Amino acid sequence: MNNKDIYKELRLRGYQYSGIFRGLNRVSVTKSNGSIAWAFNWIAFMDSMLQMMILGQNTRDLLVPTRICKLTIDPKYHLHLIQNTSINNRQLPVNYYKHLNAITSGGIEIYGVVATFIPNRLKTVNIVLEEHTFVAHRDLESSISLQNAIRMSIHLALECCNMLNVKIIEFLDTDDKLTSEDLNSPLINKILSDLPQIRHETKLVTNHKNLQNISLPDNISVTEMTKLSKNENCLMVFCFNILKKNKEELYKQLLSLLMPQGFLLTLEESTDCEYSYLKKNKLNIIIERQINNKKLLLLRKTQNVEKNQYHVVHVNNYDFTWVDTLKSIINMQNKSDSDKNIILVAEKNFESGLLGLVNCLRKEPGGETIRSVFIQDSKAPAFSLHEPLYMKQLLLNLPINVIRSGNVWGSYRHFPLSALEPKFVQNAYIKQKVQ
Repeated sequence: MNNKDIYKELRLRGYQYSGIFRGLNRVSVTKSNGSIAWAFNWIAFMDSMLQMMILGQNTRDLLVPTRICKLTIDPKYHLHLIQNTSINNRQLPVNYYKHLNAITSGGIEIYGVVATFIPNRLKTVNIVLEEHTFVAHRDLESSISLQNAIRMSIHLALECCNMLNVKIIEFLDTDDKLTSEDLNSPLINKILSDLPQIRHETKLVTNHKNLQNISLPDNISVTEMTKLSKNENCLMVFCFNILKKNKEELYKQLLSLLMPQGFLLTLEESTDCEYSYLKKNKLNIIIERQINNKKLLLLRKTQNVEKNQYHVVHVNNYDFTWVDTLKSIINMQNKSDSDKNIILVAEKNFESGLLGLVNCLRKEPGGETIRSVFIQDSKAPAFSLHEPLYMKQLLLNLPINVIRSGNVWGSYRHFPLSALEPKFVQNAYIKQKVQ
């Protein structure tokens, strides 16, 4: 082993040697002998001798010498050996006698080295504990927390657009009587931070003077509407009470900030919502959930989808002939540059791997045309493009569509697990990791 190989091996074990402490020039395969460069430094030379002992241990654990039974140094003899070496290549042989636990080099002998194991420092990361559960997209009977409603809205938007670089704007109008505690930008930032593969940028757009200088996380910027560029291309714009404001110009401003398939998320007071503006601006309701005395709506521009723009493939847990059919359709579409949506349908099976399959296929080239319908209702009609129940949902152009009993459409989402409450106990087990 040469110098490069030696210190690569030591680096893999957790040692970070540099400079004159990289003194081992050569070590045999058996780790019993080698050579050490003399850099006119006794400490560095003896440290290199101890490195021979470390290399001789058949372990990748981090070992540090903590005790030496005997150390003998004959400086005259050692320097005499150095003087007999070449000026351009001053190095001395080193020998490690594993069974005797002894290391010798030049005029130095080290006996009875005792090494202690030290665990590597664990990287502290914030563990994300979540549950995967079905959630209805439109349900005004049961309430949901604002945090979970925003989380499912962001996850659905990311699922639809399959992006890695995300920009989200929170807009506060001058009429919105809100304080810094009502802002959702920090929550949006936290939700996106739980997705390590997503690079995100969050902007707070407001003309409120009292919100211009508030303390926010570093990756949340505060600006005004007039300072935004014409090509913001946002995945989502979060706003408040836009259905009751009757401001046509405001609709145009907010929609212009979105990418072609972007989303408008609004938190509304439950009364005086003017739904006629949605039809006028060609907006579909994707999510509608009750949050205490308020209502959250996720809106999206109407997508141009027709019945003849679908390939339907029925997925079965026990007969996999559909796999070849799906392959041929995807290959045909890739060759012809067709933009027809491919609908994978799972029915009569309450459990299916359809959702995971769709998520994987949509990450492949040409996978943006993949859609799915998962029927988890034994009383639901058989899937057909002529059935209004299914066609109305497909026109929303969502990749994941799950139907439960009662014709309830929704999807499976990840939500944080509730924190466990600490309890007093009589006994506990404690492990000492560092000695």
